[in-house]
Amino acid sequence: MARKTGRTSTVKITTKTKNKVKPTPIPDYLKPLKNPYKTKLIISSKAELKIRIAMEYAKWNEVMWFGELKRNKKGEFILKDVLFPPQENEGAFVTTKDDKFPKWFHNHVVKKGKSKTMRLHGHTHPYFTTNPSAIDIAHVATYLQETKTFFIQLIMSNSFEPTCILYTMDGKQDLKIEMEQSKKVKKVLEKVMHKEESWIKYGHQQTRGLLYPDEDDVYDEYSYYWNRSVGVKPSTPNHKNRYTKSNTI
Repeated sequence: MARKTGRTSTVKITTKTKNKVKPTPIPDYLKPLKNPYKTKLIISSKAELKIRIAMEYAKWNEVMWFGELKRNKKGEFILKDVLFPPQENEGAFVTTKDDKFPKWFHNHVVKKGKSKTMRLHGHTHPYFTTNPSAIDIAHVATYLQETKTFFIQLIMSNSFEPTCILYTMDGKQDLKIEMEQSKKVKKVLEKVMHKEESWIKYGHQQTRGLLYPDEDDVYDEYSYYWNRSVGVKPSTPNHKNRYTKSNTI
């Protein structure tokens, strides 16, 4: 195309058609399953205890494990046991030690005939959401290539909030989890305990509408205390003497 200017010469303006970048197709194993399985993951008492201890020991570092699975008559997955490989742990990253992992895997998995039952990979996101990260998703293809059928990815936070996903060659689905030991203990506690409505918030105990400030508390402009018996949030106090008590107990 040409355009005339005030002079006798013409200026040619050319337009190039950019090649459109085709979006990368989503692999089948990352698509939701069309016909989800009616199943869940039951974490055995042994596996639950080991995971809890590992999380407590790691504190704010990530920790990882491999899980040995079996199926019950209902088709539910049961996490029998977990194994902890040699690993490097950081606050937002965990990886196996390349120099020690192959020997460990051979001795603890291959030699003991657990290659076909080791179908779960778990790790923690200590202080952030348990949604799979880009690295976690990138590992999915590797795990499926090794197992050829399925594997389960379990991610836990320090508050024990889980994300559990079943991956197959045909797609993925979220799994509900059940803690075997926790379920048993909670049933006992429900029978013997009566929990009064009380809690601690911002370091101040509030019970039956009474506010009990802690003597060692530091009060600043962001602290506030709510007398829930009247449903009023008073103006922000900055001194201990500005507390109010409910006249109902």
